[in-house]
Parts: sequence; C-alpha cells; structure tokens
Amino acid sequence: MERMDNRPDADGSASNDDALAERAAKACARARQLISDCVRLQAESQEYLSHHRVAATAIAERRAALESSVGDYTRGLRDGGAAPERIVVLLKTLVDSACPEAQLTDLRVLRDDVVTWGIDAYFAA
Repeated sequence: MERMDNRPDADGSASNDDALAERAAKACARARQLISDCVRLQAESQEYLSHHRVAATAIAERRAALESSVGDYTRGLRDGGAAPERIVVLLKTLVDSACPEAQLTDLRVLRDDVVTWGIDAYFAA
C-alpha cells in the first residue's frame, strides 16, 4: 500500500520520490528557459539573415556595376593606346584613391578583382 503523507517508508522511497520530483522540476524549468532562449535567438538570427541578404544583394549589384564600369574605363584606355601595364597601375590607383581611409587588407580582394576585370576587358575581343 502506498503512503500518502510523504513520510519515508522503511526503505526511504518517499524521500527518493521527492528528490526525483525536485530534479524533474529543475529540469523542466531549465528546459523552459532554454526553449525561450532558442525562440529569441532564432528570431534574432532570422532578422540578421534578412539584413545580411539585403546587404549581400546590394554588394552583388554594386560589384556587377563596378565590373561593367571598369570594363568601360579599361576599353577606353586601351583604345587610347594605353599599354596593359599602365592600365594595371591606373586601376590599382583608382581603387586606392576611391577609399584612401580604408586599410589595404580591406581593399586587397576588391583591388585584385578590379585588376582582373580590367585585364579581361583589355584583352576581350
């Protein structure tokens, strides 16, 4: 027969039940907090990703426009008689002068891309 007064039986089962119930209650409270944290972080993550997608799209659009502009600039220089080596120097100077406050490490990839686009445009048919 089961005891209803939560006093331990001779084998201590009531106190063991209390300990298990306390552990379960703590685990439940922790799970509730973690669920709340997960929902909040997921919402923040979705907001961040949304802003990231907008920024990534804007960067891709600007880079495409830049590539086109670099091609026009390079073809104009080529048609005016500029040597490829001179165009490379002019393109590097263009990137550096457009953002003089930027660190070289921030510009390195963009500068490399601009030079590559210029070389491609120079030797395109």
